[in-house]
Amino acid sequence: MHTAADGPDPGAPLTASFSLSIAVEGVPLAPLTYTSPDALHRGDWVVVPLGRAERLGLVVDAAAQPRSDAKPIIAASPMAPLIEADLALLEFAARYTHHSVGQAIAAAVSPVLREPERHRERRTPKGRQQPAWVIAAAEADAEAVSSTDSTPDAEGDRLSSALPAPTADQQRALQEIRHHWPQPVHLWGITGSGKTRVYQALLAEILAQNPQAQVLVLVPEIGLTPQLARRLAEAFPYEPMAVLHSGLPEVARARATLAAMQGRARIVLGTRLATLTPMPHLAAIVMDEEHDASYKQQEGLKYHARDLALWRARQRGVPLLMGSATPSLEAWALIDEGRLARVDLHQRATGQPLPEIRLIDMRSAPAQQGVATAALAQLDATLAAGQQALVFLNRRGWAPVLGCEACGWFDGCGQCSVGRVLHRGASGQWRCACHHCGAESAPPRRCPDCGATDLQPMGRGLQQVETDLAARWPHIRSIRLDRDAMKSSKALAQALDDIRDGRVQLVFATQMVAKGHDFPGLQTVLVLNADTQLANPEFRAPEQLFSLLLQVAGRAGRHGGSAIAPTVTIQTRQPEHPIFQTLLQATPKAHERLLRSMLDERRMAGLPPHRHIAAVRISHANEARAQQMADDLCAILRATIESRGMAGLQVLQPMRRHPERVAGKLRLQILLESDRRAPLHEALAWLGRAELWAEWTEGRRMEISMEVDPLTLT
Repeated sequence: MHTAADGPDPGAPLTASFSLSIAVEGVPLAPLTYTSPDALHRGDWVVVPLGRAERLGLVVDAAAQPRSDAKPIIAASPMAPLIEADLALLEFAARYTHHSVGQAIAAAVSPVLREPERHRERRTPKGRQQPAWVIAAAEADAEAVSSTDSTPDAEGDRLSSALPAPTADQQRALQEIRHHWPQPVHLWGITGSGKTRVYQALLAEILAQNPQAQVLVLVPEIGLTPQLARRLAEAFPYEPMAVLHSGLPEVARARATLAAMQGRARIVLGTRLATLTPMPHLAAIVMDEEHDASYKQQEGLKYHARDLALWRARQRGVPLLMGSATPSLEAWALIDEGRLARVDLHQRATGQPLPEIRLIDMRSAPAQQGVATAALAQLDATLAAGQQALVFLNRRGWAPVLGCEACGWFDGCGQCSVGRVLHRGASGQWRCACHHCGAESAPPRRCPDCGATDLQPMGRGLQQVETDLAARWPHIRSIRLDRDAMKSSKALAQALDDIRDGRVQLVFATQMVAKGHDFPGLQTVLVLNADTQLANPEFRAPEQLFSLLLQVAGRAGRHGGSAIAPTVTIQTRQPEHPIFQTLLQATPKAHERLLRSMLDERRMAGLPPHRHIAAVRISHANEARAQQMADDLCAILRATIESRGMAGLQVLQPMRRHPERVAGKLRLQILLESDRRAPLHEALAWLGRAELWAEWTEGRRMEISMEVDPLTLT
């Protein structure tokens, strides 16, 4: 890959030939060489030929010598060029994840903007010349940027005066954050402590200091964008804001991307994809719910938004503020290393106490349809008092699997080595669906093994819990929030508004509502099947379970004003487990002790964040070919490490992933471990050479990928 240091001055015109990084999603192409009669610069966008197609390209460097066989570019794009810092971010992301710059462009630029015809002038049927779409889109601010037409009462007073004044605890946190900046800061604030109010105050200062300044605000999930967008719009009624996430209509997302790239949007709110969005006047980054696993991109360019945000803030010299009620162990490690400052916020902004945590031992407690009698009584009292209750079960569908009690058969997916989940449609029809490959069909009428017709659901999903409990309170309006019920971001936003405004009293939900949401009337939370995650073999499972339970518990009793005391009831068969016992203590010190004990366990086991890991993954429909390729790659890696003297780098034997088969393909992986990142990257860079990749994959239908810092190891 070329960098500015490899060639001539990046700002010098390129008049003979130049290299382009082509945005071809999923194809690892190195920069290609084209010619142009016009002067172009590093960071300019162009349309180029690639085979029989046209592609959007980005000028990344000049060629040392003009090539006679180089094709000419088709057109220069009027899209705003990338400044050097934003181009360097794409190059770093590509280099760290071992992908091409073209794949990084595909992750940073919305699909509509990657369509070559959007960048060329066109003629109308009457022969008139129309400007390129990217220029016309810049004039359509209303669809991309939200702001009022008013002006502030005083010059520089951009923050709404209607906001409540920060509490004493928030004021102290603000002073500590200012003291640490521009060093990155982690704000550890309990649920309901008002982290958003702290974000607003700090962003207001930054926006007031520079009329061109842009701020980037990151959230882990699409469902968190409507509430935070509303709160930011209320706080900054005069500032243009763009919202970016994959759930937007493609043209709307393209317009929002352009608003950020052209500097017209001063506030950019988005999910992980916004981390790579070019912003010429970036002045600060805020990352809410830093701990959330959704910040890791699992397809294509496999980056973690937290890592890119840290690099981007350091590179631009701008402040970075992370916030969470349950800091990740990676954040704790950065704090211990002195790379991240820590600021605590351990009082609820409303002055309300944290909810009482209760454990119900399901080994002995009486229950009805999987819900303890005591928990039902608490729900009865809450709903009778006109308050809201949340029933939380992190399992979609009616039942995890359909099975035969006569012979033990269960309905498995024919393409994946997992069971199919039983679902019930809105009109009552049944279907069995695989949550891995997406295949679904009607349930079998009889057992294919023994012919029995009495097939039964095994286990309970959220749909079944909703049906059973909603029937207990027929006059109470209820709603289910999961991926099956909420088909669009618009539907989810409406559902959240209904809960927030009290139009819904009983909520059934998965982790979709576990964090970031403020429901004023919610007093009672019931957590079902809390033990499921304890059986997960993944090394992050205990941390994720503790975080999830603490976050969902934090939805209760945030505002008070009810005769019903806020209560969180957790049903478990392992009440003695340290996670549940720590939740009972309900103090930040107890939480920190548990998290630090988990960190010590990771250190003793040689796991991240104390040891660095990369994965080479192989997938093929033929089991023998997949295994042979994995064995060959493992041998090649070990021989390379020995010949190059890569001390401290260990290559583990190929292992099967869970589930072993997805969409008919066997999945294997080779894990590489090291105390230092440099040997990992050296080995992956050698393995990722284009000529080797083509040899291994061409004509074999072999899928091989590499991932640095994988979230899962099974």
